[in-house]
Amino acid sequence: MTTRSDWSEAMQPLAERYASAVQLAHTEITASVSANPDLVVFVARRASPGGPTRAGSVGVSKQAIDDFKEAALAQGMERLLKLVREGLPEWPGSGPAPVLDLFTTKGFAGPQE
Repeated sequence: MTTRSDWSEAMQPLAERYASAVQLAHTEITASVSANPDLVVFVARRASPGGPTRAGSVGVSKQAIDDFKEAALAQGMERLLKLVREGLPEWPGSGPAPVLDLFTTKGFAGPQE
């Protein structure tokens, strides 16, 4: 049986590989694995010279990854990049970036609180 920490440790390198594959000007893409709930979270932070910092994140549920394998991670990253192109919300620079979407076994669920 896979424990939460085993899953988190196994997913971290894969999530980081997806995040590091993206190169956008003035934008930092990172990935992390949350154990409660079990999610891979892709985060984009964009600093505009002379403007506000903008950020947002997209989560991918463990169940979606179990069901769709790496395709779920690809979907999450594609969604984040689309949101970056459309424009991320302003972010004060402290605290977590707002969750803009969540990919589950039923597809994207929309903004999360």
